[in-house]
Amino acid sequence: MTRWLAVGPEADMVRACLMDGDILLEQSLFRDEEAALAAYPDHAEKAVRVGAGAPHATPTAILPNLVAQVPAVTQETPPDLLGGWARLRVAGVAASRPHWEGVVLDAGSESNHWVHVSADEIVSFQGAATPRLIAALDGAPVADDEAADSTLSRPERLSAHLHGALLAGDARAVTGHLLGAEIAAAKPYWLGQEVIVLSQTDTLAALLRGQGADAVTAAPDDMLARGLAARAAGG
Repeated sequence: MTRWLAVGPEADMVRACLMDGDILLEQSLFRDEEAALAAYPDHAEKAVRVGAGAPHATPTAILPNLVAQVPAVTQETPPDLLGGWARLRVAGVAASRPHWEGVVLDAGSESNHWVHVSADEIVSFQGAATPRLIAALDGAPVADDEAADSTLSRPERLSAHLHGALLAGDARAVTGHLLGAEIAAAKPYWLGQEVIVLSQTDTLAALLRGQGADAVTAAPDDMLARGLAARAAGG
């Protein structure tokens, strides 16, 4: 097989993935692109740039018909941007479920994106800054279910709920209230849909199941590997 490299920014780092055909050999995070390319000098010249090029507007094919780039996806209403690595993770979900229609919740370190997939296209998506808010307010990795349910039922009370949780020093409640508000706002996306949550934990999927949603968790790295494999097959 032919080895190739995918490299591009994600959050405040640069991710590099070394592939052997459609097999992910290794991935690493670097401070910048120069350091990433220096780590793989044999593959730097022809590296696939993830997130490079003009963004594709929705609706658009999940994977672009491009050899050297995986551009981000943009949306006019509401204004939003889905990064190239997130696009590859969505492609991994689609590759593992041919002709699937549903919603992929890509739970990132800075933003969450609810991505509606249909007919092998990214139809629309909605982003949320919840991970940043959790970090800024010193929330916990695990949410308090009662706090989440409380804000899900009364999202207009979010600020008051957070005030109480912060006074009590309840980090799990902080996370619960913030996730509850996000799930309430994203209801048009998940209601009546199968939701695949790309996350290291089952927290979001469990909260969605508590609302009667059909939600399961999948490992982000596994879906990224599948997405890169799909890109190799198509490229």
